[in-house]
Amino acid sequence: MRRIYLVITLIFLFLAIALQTLMFFYWHTVLEPRLWNEADSHAKLLAHAQAGVLAKALVSGNEEQRRQALIESIAQILLFTDPTTGLTFFSGITLEVDYDVVLVPVSCLDLERGVTDCKPCFSADVALYDPDTDELLGIAGFQINDRFYQLLSKDVKIQLFTESSIGLILLAVVWLLVIILFKKLHQAKERSERANLAKISFLANMSHEIRTPLNAILGYAQLFKDDQELMRTHGQAVETIYRSGEHLLLMINDILDIAKIDAGKLELLSGEFHLPTFLNTLADMARIRAQLKDIQFIYTAPTDFPTAVHGDEKHLRQILLNLLSNAIKFTPDGTVHFQVQKLSAENRDNQQWQKLRFQVTDTGFGIPHDKWDEILLPFHQLIERHQTIEGTGLGLAITSRLLNLMGSKLCIKSQVDKGSTFWFDLELPAVNEVVNEQTSPHRRVTGYRGSRRKLLVIDDNNSIYVEFVRVYCRNSGNWCDWLGQARHRVTAGFGFIGYHHA
Repeated sequence: MRRIYLVITLIFLFLAIALQTLMFFYWHTVLEPRLWNEADSHAKLLAHAQAGVLAKALVSGNEEQRRQALIESIAQILLFTDPTTGLTFFSGITLEVDYDVVLVPVSCLDLERGVTDCKPCFSADVALYDPDTDELLGIAGFQINDRFYQLLSKDVKIQLFTESSIGLILLAVVWLLVIILFKKLHQAKERSERANLAKISFLANMSHEIRTPLNAILGYAQLFKDDQELMRTHGQAVETIYRSGEHLLLMINDILDIAKIDAGKLELLSGEFHLPTFLNTLADMARIRAQLKDIQFIYTAPTDFPTAVHGDEKHLRQILLNLLSNAIKFTPDGTVHFQVQKLSAENRDNQQWQKLRFQVTDTGFGIPHDKWDEILLPFHQLIERHQTIEGTGLGLAITSRLLNLMGSKLCIKSQVDKGSTFWFDLELPAVNEVVNEQTSPHRRVTGYRGSRRKLLVIDDNNSIYVEFVRVYCRNSGNWCDWLGQARHRVTAGFGFIGYHHA
């Protein structure tokens, strides 16, 4: 975080230096030349205004009167002061007369008064004309001091300095606000990360605490299902227990998945799998659920399907099961259509890529257009008060996020009371090697092949798993021995039980 603060500070320091450099460049290249030209124009206006006074003095009376009039006029001009500053406008005046026009002895009227060689002054040579005949009488040279330019330059510099200072102050305020904002964002990020970690830790711990008795429930339900006598009398109750346990397990997995996705901890697991078998298995599962609700289920797939593909089989199964389950769940009657289409195929990096579209269409309740984005939120369902629909509202949220991780997008098209269509496109690379079809028929496990071995089961929490294994071994005809609480500390507080397979 200190590095970020340092970078921000250096950026704003660079901006401050750039601002000052820009102001300096603007002054020397734009403002100063403009002010100089304005002061020079002002000086020439003053010189032209006083030239008329000298021209009148050159044509008035005889030689002596003219000379005296010129001396007095020049003295008055040199004493002409600025009322706002009290400073004189002119530093010196020179006069050169054309004696061919002014009929007086040569050089008798050429005058120099004041400072005629003033370097910082503005110089202005003005022609003197006879007011009556417009004849050229001579040339007057004026030296106008730079007081006006200095005052104008000072005012503009003060204004420029003020604006520059305001800019620097605003820049400093922005820098401070950015630092505070980044600090708050960093704190919010840390709080969010801590909250996410706490949420994941809490969910993981709760999942573990719930899974422990849940696994026992599912395990004993499986044992009860193998007992034919028990199933004849309490079969429906056992099936209800087993289905309820599986439903609760799916809800726990959904909550953990959405937490992992939001925290960015979920990773895709790619592998090779047999696509037709994979889809047929999903279709068979959905067909059974649809038959329980007296809903027609249709599954269509192209004949030129790739036999084997490379992808995330686990999460693709979860996505399709969510879409199929929702379609059946929210369709009171009618049809659910599961369709797979092959959109395109292309060779890329010496590998055949298949672009497939997976689409689920139902004739259920339908979704209003303004609710299409809302249904993708976690823990959200569009259920009317008179409807009773099971579920947590996580299915579509997880599906949408998983598809985003896979580089795809969940698309929706729906109309109220006519049904909905959900689809997504996915690119999967085909595998040249044939992947064996995976089937998992229901079998009763009675043991393992090979020589007799000893099995040691250790439970660090309670005896639920230990008791389950002992009952299983007893029911399967294996001999087991209960060792109880450990005398020697394998790990503090551990109890263990040993089994000998006969």
